Amino acid sequence: MGYQDMLAAKMAKRNEIMREIRRLNGKLRETREVMQGLNDCKRSISMNVNSWNSACGSFEADEICKTVYVTDTFEGNIAEGLGGEIPGTTALMRGSCGQMESLCGHIGRQITILEEYIEKLQNQIQLLYSQLAAL
Repeated sequence: MGYQDMLAAKMAKRNEIMREIRRLNGKLRETREVMQGLNDCKRSISMNVNSWNSACGSFEADEICKTVYVTDTFEGNIAEGLGGEIPGTTALMRGSCGQMESLCGHIGRQITILEEYIEKLQNQIQLLYSQLAAL
C-alpha cells in the first residue's frame, strides 16, 4: 500500500466520520426541538391547571356563590337546583385537573428520557471528533 493509498484511505475514513457527525447533529437538533415542544406543552398545561385550581378555589370559598338567589326570574327559580350540581361538577373538574397534572408528570418523564438521549448523542459526537483528531 503506497502513500497515495494510505492518504485516500485516511480521507475516506475522515469523510465517513464527518458524515456520521452530521447525521448525529441532525438527530440532536430534532431531539432538542421535540424536547422544547414538550417543555412548552408541559408549561402550558401547568399554567392552565394552576389557573383553574385558583379560580375554582376562589369560587368554592366565596359564600355568596352558595347563598344568593334571585327570585321571580328563571335563574332564581333554578338556582337552587343548579347550586346542588356545583359540588359534583367542581369535583369532576378537579379530577380532570388531577389527570392533567398526571399528564404533566408523564411529559416530564419523556423530557428526562430525551435529555438522556441528547447526552448520549453528544457523547457519540465527541467520540467521533476524538477519532477525527487521531487521524
